[in-house]
Amino acid sequence: MRYRPYRRAGRFVRNGAAAASLAGVFVSLFAVGAWRWDALYAGAGLFAAAGVAMAAAYLYGRERMWVQGRARVLSASPAPTGAFGDCELRVVVDAPGSPSHAVRIRQYRVAASLWPVAGETLPVQVDAYNPRRVQVRWDQVSRFSHDYDDHFVGTRGPGSPGRAQ
Repeated sequence: MRYRPYRRAGRFVRNGAAAASLAGVFVSLFAVGAWRWDALYAGAGLFAAAGVAMAAAYLYGRERMWVQGRARVLSASPAPTGAFGDCELRVVVDAPGSPSHAVRIRQYRVAASLWPVAGETLPVQVDAYNPRRVQVRWDQVSRFSHDYDDHFVGTRGPGSPGRAQ
């Protein structure tokens, strides 16, 4: 079944349907006590309409189901000069239940200390119903995940691998 993004509307309809069903029960009980059959039909109709609205809210107002995965960065926008910046990424997402695919992600207010570089792997969560909807889990990214020694020539200490002796 395809995901429909009506979560907020579904919650609103569910709450309204619950209130309408209570009103339908109240009107029906009032009608029985007052021997008003026309009001009983109105209360029963209100209760039935609330049931239909509840079913619609259940079908269309599902919560998102997220799957944890990894994303390999193909390219990233330039790092900000300040502490935070807007980051645009091109990544290849690998998550269980969906084939690997390339996605463009825009993340706002990313810390400069966490700024990704090409080739880095980031933890992500992927919407199970729409695999193009991806969010980077910045709280799980290590601040020192970059291998800065590869970026700066001559900064390796003596005896470290890869340095000419």
